Amino acid sequence: MKQGSGTGQRSDQAEVQGQTLSVRLVQLGKGVLRKSVAQGTTVGQLLQQTALSTARMELRVNGKLAEVDRVLHDGDLITLVPLIKGGSTGK
Repeated sequence: MKQGSGTGQRSDQAEVQGQTLSVRLVQLGKGVLRKSVAQGTTVGQLLQQTALSTARMELRVNGKLAEVDRVLHDGDLITLVPLIKGGSTGK
């Protein structure tokens, strides 16, 4: 377990009240949503709760590609990045 650094941030997941976790959900171009979720919640369940879709979106958790079945942890940053298509084939 991590020790506190004096910054006022939670330092011990076991201290999170009622076994809930604090996560942040970012949809690029739309803003940041802070959510409290139950321990064991998956990314997909969080997206259902917030009515957000991953259609045409890349899903990342803490900067790494992730799937909707990934279980969330306290402090996770979930980012929805729009897929960009376009460009020229030069033909």
